[in-house]
Amino acid sequence: MHDTGPRPPLTLRELETAEAALGVVFPAAYRHHLLHVSAGGRRPHAGGMLKPLRLGPNGWGWEDDPYTVLPLLPAPFPHPDTYREDDEALADGEPREEDFAARAEFSAAWQAWDEACEELEDRKTAGAVHLVEHGHGFRTLYVVSGRYRDTMWFDQRATSDRIIPLRGPDGRIPTFAEWYAWPEGRDG
Repeated sequence: MHDTGPRPPLTLRELETAEAALGVVFPAAYRHHLLHVSAGGRRPHAGGMLKPLRLGPNGWGWEDDPYTVLPLLPAPFPHPDTYREDDEALADGEPREEDFAARAEFSAAWQAWDEACEELEDRKTAGAVHLVEHGHGFRTLYVVSGRYRDTMWFDQRATSDRIIPLRGPDGRIPTFAEWYAWPEGRDG
């Protein structure tokens, strides 16, 4: 996404249409931001581009965002501790070629295992928007569904297989409004 500055705010009709299409009502602070500040763009004082929410050729979503799994947006965001056992089971269950009599059987088993891994990776960010891309696979996540609704997280799976909560000066996970006001360099 190119730095074109803040995008114009959405109209109430656009916002409600987007929420209906995505199956989620956004938290109040993000709704306010989308309606009165901007649909996306550069954060003041902080850098980093908020991916704009817009109506594209495939419907509502965030511009240049292939990572937010839109069908999972209404699902509750899972705390990272909840899928540790699934990660371990998948790792332990990776097919090994020497366990198969034929290469085709191994390939089919490995393909099924790889698809299960991708599905689990998608489920790890259910209920969250990949709101800011930091490059090299690092992203700031904004949770819009579930127990952690209206909180900010950092996806560092590119190097550590972890998704961690961002922390404010008081140690709490910040809300969208708190995070938006942070100075440059606080993400991640």
